[in-house]
Amino acid sequence: PTPVIVDSDSDGLSDSDETNIHKTDPNLADTDRDGINDGDEVASGTDPLSEFHKLWEMQEPGFWAVSDSNWITSKKQFVECRSLANGELRWRKELVKSSDMVSPYLPGGVWIDLISNKAGKIICSVYYEGNAKAKEASSIYCLDEATGEILWEVNIGNGFRPAGAWASGPALLKENELYAQINRLESIGIGGQPKHQSHAKINILNGNIDWHTGTLGGRDTYYTSLMLKNNTISQLVFTPGRTIFIGRNKNNGEIKYENNFLGEWPYFGVILIGDYYYGGDRFG
Repeated sequence: PTPVIVDSDSDGLSDSDETNIHKTDPNLADTDRDGINDGDEVASGTDPLSEFHKLWEMQEPGFWAVSDSNWITSKKQFVECRSLANGELRWRKELVKSSDMVSPYLPGGVWIDLISNKAGKIICSVYYEGNAKAKEASSIYCLDEATGEILWEVNIGNGFRPAGAWASGPALLKENELYAQINRLESIGIGGQPKHQSHAKINILNGNIDWHTGTLGGRDTYYTSLMLKNNTISQLVFTPGRTIFIGRNKNNGEIKYENNFLGEWPYFGVILIGDYYYGGDRFG
């Protein structure tokens, strides 16, 4: 006689296979309740026991930022925008062109940090390494998320460009205000080291620089991420032999406090919780 195949939940899988092979519920068509029935998941190769599925992947994306509907990545001098839903390429922008560079070592000499304001704008902060300098290129660009069009660009270096200025990783975006750390290299060429650091506030609606401070620090100076509390922008600064906790008025960039700690405390991390700052080194 022909065996009877029982499929109690009508999901395309027999009760026997659900119980013994797939470990799904034979009485529930969508075991993981993700909106796709078990049979369709087995047929497409996704996991019927997990609501999370790999929709697409990209190899070596570089720096990245996520908006409500797009995944924006950068690699070398290019910025790409892909759909979060399926990974489809929406646009690709060559932000820094070879004609803007002094050195022929362009492919290894440009990094682009990205920040999304979740409202249609992508802020691109360009870092030129010591072996690849821009002639008069901009440090910060604002792109239209929908098209990749440059809405505005600004050279935040205030004349530092020939020595290699860039808006570095520590940056903070709050509504239409971008607070950035600006670095300038000590020398041009392979192995150039950050020597001068400053801070800036930029209006992302038009690229206007509201304020840009004087230079800080010296060779081998490092910083934590920027933090904002009320009207104060703060950051921890490491210089050889000492650690400084600095706070600036977010409206004009003036220093509100500068607390010095004895000794050097490398790899320090700081987090702002409520009205207090908490910190620790890399060993806990």
